[in-house]
Amino acid sequence: MNAFTDLDAMNAASATPAGRDHLWLELTAIANKAFSAGEHAAARTLYMRALTEAERLFALQRPEALTVPLPVIVNVSCHNLAALLVHEGKDAEATEPLARAFDLLTGTASRRSAPIALRISCAQHLKYALAELAAHIGKQGATGAEIDSHVARAKAAALSVHHAVEHLRRIAQSACGHCRLLN
Repeated sequence: MNAFTDLDAMNAASATPAGRDHLWLELTAIANKAFSAGEHAAARTLYMRALTEAERLFALQRPEALTVPLPVIVNVSCHNLAALLVHEGKDAEATEPLARAFDLLTGTASRRSAPIALRISCAQHLKYALAELAAHIGKQGATGAEIDSHVARAKAAALSVHHAVEHLRRIAQSACGHCRLLN
């Protein structure tokens, strides 16, 4: 076991209070060092742990307790793993983490029950997930129609967030004409 694979010192139980991203930051930094050093097996293990931690943080939906925005944590985790897979010549496998980030951000941005600040942040960072996914699947031979379907999903998610923000703005002004809510 080397310094990159000695994971016993790092586990979710040792993380700072729930919602903090210190463990994710540490795992990602060590994984990046392992990748740079050519320790791809260790990097993969660490990137997978970082992705698991990113998903745990995202599930908490407490962005105020983090130093890095939740959508960035998800994008970075998924894109790091995809980059490693591409470097290893596993281009087809690299699609899954890129689609995972895209799906999580579009789903959260569109979900009415999600906190509005998180929905806005997901919509703002969706362009990065979409760009990475579209570029990757384009290289894999995806048709224009397949890429366009992802673009349409991103647009629909952004429109959903815009609608929610406009609705809240109208409520703050005492009334929402389209749903007749009064403040």
